[in-house]
Amino acid sequence: ALQETAQACDTVVQSFGTMTFQAIMSGTGLTLEQAIQARQREYDEPFFIDAGDEATLLAALRARGLTVTKGDRFYHLTGGHDKGDAVNALLGHYRRQQRSLISIGLGNSANDLPLVRHTDIAVLVRNPDGSWDAEVTAQLPSVKRTDGIGPAGWREAIENLLNPKWA
Repeated sequence: ALQETAQACDTVVQSFGTMTFQAIMSGTGLTLEQAIQARQREYDEPFFIDAGDEATLLAALRARGLTVTKGDRFYHLTGGHDKGDAVNALLGHYRRQQRSLISIGLGNSANDLPLVRHTDIAVLVRNPDGSWDAEVTAQLPSVKRTDGIGPAGWREAIENLLNPKWA
């Protein structure tokens, strides 16, 4: 669907399914083994746009009933579901067994917005440029934010969540 829609929109895209392992490695910093695993996708297809009208392509993909989100480096194309649907299903399962469950969602980009929106405690990890994702902060103004970047931000969030004053 991605390649068909891109062609119809006179847009050039590269996706994990069409990229070589070397291209995935250079675009992500993954090792060869990790690139091989990353390319074995079942539920989403990361891609980027080489040429053409981005807005037209994204609108055409959405018109086909597909979901497009923007992550750190790539767009992600999925069926009509997102991370929020997965979180809701998982939480529904666990809450049948443990009603007092508290869910925590951590993310750093608009790609994570559906996930953090459906959790009890939403945390936004700072990006490498020192910013927090503007789309997430606009839609969830009360989201908790880390000072740390990347893995350090994730660690900070977990340590703070273990402190009752922060949670």
